[in-house]
Amino acid sequence: MKAITLMKSMWTFIIIIAVLIVVIGTNFYQMFALKGTLDHVKTNWMPSIAKIVEMQELITQERVLLHKMLLETDKNSLLAVIIAYQDTRRQFDEKYRSYEPFINSESEQQIYLEVSDKAIDYLQKGQLIIDAVQSGDYIMAKSLLDKLAPKRELADASLQKWIDYNLMGTQSDVDRTTNQRQLVLWMASIFTIVAIAIGAALALQTRSVRRKGEEKFLKEKEKAQSYLDLVDVMIVVLDRDCRIEMLNRRGCAMLGHVETELIGKNWFEICVPQEQWDVRKCYYQRIMEGNPAEDYYESSIIVKSGEERLFGWNNNLIWKESGEIGGVILAGVDITERKQAEETLNQYKDHLEVLVEERTSELESKNVLLADAKELAESANRAKSEFLANMSHEIRTPMNAIIGLNYLLQQTELTERQKDYVGKTVLSAKSLLTIISDILDFSKIEAKKIVLERIDFDLYEIMSNISNIIGFSLYEKGLKLHFSIHHEVPQVLNGDPFRLNQVLLNLVNNALKFTDEGEIGITVSVASQDDSGVSLRFEVRDTGIGMTPAQQDLLFHGFTQADMSTTRKYGGTGLGLVISKSIVELMQGKIHVESELGKGSSFIFTVKFEVGSEHLFSAPVASYLKFLRVLLICDDEEMRLVLKSQLEQFQFIVNAVDSAHRALEQISISGRYDLVMIDWNLQDEKAHTLAEKIKLEYATPAQAIVLISSYHESELGLKSQTACVKKVLYYPMSQSQLYNQITNLFQEQLQMKIASPQGESEAKKLHMLRNTEVLLVEDNEINQQVAQAILQEMDIRVDVAENGIEALKRASTKQYDAILMDLQMPLMDGFEATRNIRDFDQETPIIAMTADAMQGVKEQVLEAGMDAYISKPFEPIQLFSVLQRTIQSTRVRGYAEVAAAKQIEALPVLNPEEALGRLAQNVNLYERILHKFVSNHANAIEGVREAIKEKDYSEALLLAHTLKGVASNIGATPLSHTSDELQTAIHQGSMELLEGILDTAEMRLAQVNEAIKEYLMVK
Repeated sequence: MKAITLMKSMWTFIIIIAVLIVVIGTNFYQMFALKGTLDHVKTNWMPSIAKIVEMQELITQERVLLHKMLLETDKNSLLAVIIAYQDTRRQFDEKYRSYEPFINSESEQQIYLEVSDKAIDYLQKGQLIIDAVQSGDYIMAKSLLDKLAPKRELADASLQKWIDYNLMGTQSDVDRTTNQRQLVLWMASIFTIVAIAIGAALALQTRSVRRKGEEKFLKEKEKAQSYLDLVDVMIVVLDRDCRIEMLNRRGCAMLGHVETELIGKNWFEICVPQEQWDVRKCYYQRIMEGNPAEDYYESSIIVKSGEERLFGWNNNLIWKESGEIGGVILAGVDITERKQAEETLNQYKDHLEVLVEERTSELESKNVLLADAKELAESANRAKSEFLANMSHEIRTPMNAIIGLNYLLQQTELTERQKDYVGKTVLSAKSLLTIISDILDFSKIEAKKIVLERIDFDLYEIMSNISNIIGFSLYEKGLKLHFSIHHEVPQVLNGDPFRLNQVLLNLVNNALKFTDEGEIGITVSVASQDDSGVSLRFEVRDTGIGMTPAQQDLLFHGFTQADMSTTRKYGGTGLGLVISKSIVELMQGKIHVESELGKGSSFIFTVKFEVGSEHLFSAPVASYLKFLRVLLICDDEEMRLVLKSQLEQFQFIVNAVDSAHRALEQISISGRYDLVMIDWNLQDEKAHTLAEKIKLEYATPAQAIVLISSYHESELGLKSQTACVKKVLYYPMSQSQLYNQITNLFQEQLQMKIASPQGESEAKKLHMLRNTEVLLVEDNEINQQVAQAILQEMDIRVDVAENGIEALKRASTKQYDAILMDLQMPLMDGFEATRNIRDFDQETPIIAMTADAMQGVKEQVLEAGMDAYISKPFEPIQLFSVLQRTIQSTRVRGYAEVAAAKQIEALPVLNPEEALGRLAQNVNLYERILHKFVSNHANAIEGVREAIKEKDYSEALLLAHTLKGVASNIGATPLSHTSDELQTAIHQGSMELLEGILDTAEMRLAQVNEAIKEYLMVK
């Protein structure tokens, strides 16, 4: 029995525990279900309703602002209204876009898109009214506003539909939670009865759990109430009898009551004006009976203070499970001020047309006055411009004559005193011309008429020109000019070179004026660089008198200087720095000064340029300079890197070292160099001493040694002219300047080639150029004289045009055999002139002449319609060859190359007579050279092949270059020519052509070896 009793007790205990678990679980389920519903209402429905109501309010504000625009006559007030409208529209767009994460169904997505179509369309149409008001067309603005009413109603309807959807969603969640709660309570009751039947202890425990659940429910309900209190609109819940079940905090604040005063009270009796009770109660009752309700309506309510306020209402019905209507949820926005504003607008509506007419008439009269004032201002500006132009012409014309005649006078025989007088006259005239130019530039700056050019230019040429211009003044004062350019600074820039030169020259002349001893330095570096271009930092520093802080404050102001006294030592107008500052700012830069009294000054400025076309030397390099071997000795790293890059653009083979010791090692290892360039300021050994060592110990017949210096001193050239040093070059130099200097160094070789029998033969082939008619288009008088003299040597008749416009006139009235066209000219440049000539003449050959040897120029001239291209400086034979080729046929390309190839084929494999002519008929020496050729070069092509296989292209280039030279020396012209082609193919990386050229070279080398054996056997 005890066992049975124990078993029953155990089962009773288990059942009690099970029932207890079920009851507790049911209550927890109720608690969590309610919390989930409240969380959903909190995070979804209530914020959604608040956002939509805010958007509805913004629509209303924009409608008020549109009406207000039509009434504003004051321009500033109108602008403020427009800005307020645009700000309100921006807020609407932001709130509309920020709502998208709250969309919780496809139905709401459709409503969301419908609001986009209706509301945003309404706002976009409002912009047309703004445009009409801003243009002064108030009649059109009024008409547009009237037409906008249907759009407004559609926008309001779409927003109301959106609010209704969210209110229904809220009610749905509340109903679902209510049903769940009833079900849970029913189940809890059943389990509670079972628990009571089983035992009082279990019942008491279940009651305790339920009580806690109810307390939790009330807390969650209070929390939901707090969420509703955060909404910035009035939310009120009414039951079927119109009693207030719930009112949020915002609603209480609007009404002026506390919540306890309103809950359970009749809404109409508390808040609705008494005269509206019957109508409103009747309407409310019909809704409770199932009649359709308006989605949006406006009605008045009375607040606690007795004031009557107008509200706009959105509503949604509350449905019970039985299908009956249990009440309504209202969301209200106070629109009293908005309605008052609309009424104010309506009061002025009748006067709008009169105001528009008055405003239109006023604007018309002001426009007439404005047109008269504009004409007067333009007339005054034209008069000023004409005066400046006339003054410029009237002053510059005699000044040009004075300077030109004094130049011619300097070319005659003069006494020392006369030379001194003439030199001072020229210097004074140029100083006066500079002052005149400054005044005219200052006038242009004031009138904002300075326009920057956008052309490619060589920065190094600008620097070199600065040195040339102030060189005489530097010499007179015994000063040095030093340049330092960082190797990352692009050589070719796109911008206005004239204005950059003007700024630098102003600053350098300023430094020159205030410096009596020491040096002037120009430093260029990269300040910043991006895809849009490069910003360069220029610094012009001197060791002059310096300035105090007070004197620095006076700079960059027109007609002022640091010393403005009448007894001042230094002259000038004080305009140079003002002009420089304006130009620098036009070039997107800034300028400032750093100075200390007695220690000198530094003027620092930045300017922005685009990077020009690739700085490769694209013009054909003279044949005697191809693959020139150059040794560059310089311990200034930046200068060494810049010069090496410039030389390699000419396809020179360059070795650069940083000391005299390494230079001698390099010569010992690599052997012969055609050109040696030594830094004047070499630290470990004097430049002259090193030059003498190289000349005495490692001399070769064609070797040239030059000094190069970043310090520009006029006496340096005189001191350095020795038997060892042929020339002094001043860094930096433009590509064309550097090329010209190197060409002049090797001019003797050129003259030997021209004087050779082959040169004479070439001259005979140019007989067809005699008596031809050529138009020379060139603006530089010296270049005109040089070109005329060269052409007249071949009996070519030359007409000269100084610019593109004159060239057009001459080409249209006379038929020429060819036109030589300079590219950069005033009035009309060579490109534009060529395009205009091609409009009526497609046949006459046009040959471009320019000192710009950068890559890309050839493509530009061909695109413009020119037939050929020749770079300055040019050899006469080059000019004659281009003329003959283009005159023979402007359409046939490559004729000259084919003819040259045939001529090479016709030459003998080995021409001893030609070689002996160069060796003064020294047969023994020639035979020794032949023996040495067989010993050292019989298998040269195999060496080239091996180097290419190992990808040692520098070695391959050296072997090909050496074979070209020695083949030419022994009279093996075809082999020398093929070696030259081999060099070019290796340098360009033309691997598809290499094999064929190597085979040809190998065949010709074998032929030369066989010819040498036969020659030596006969001897």
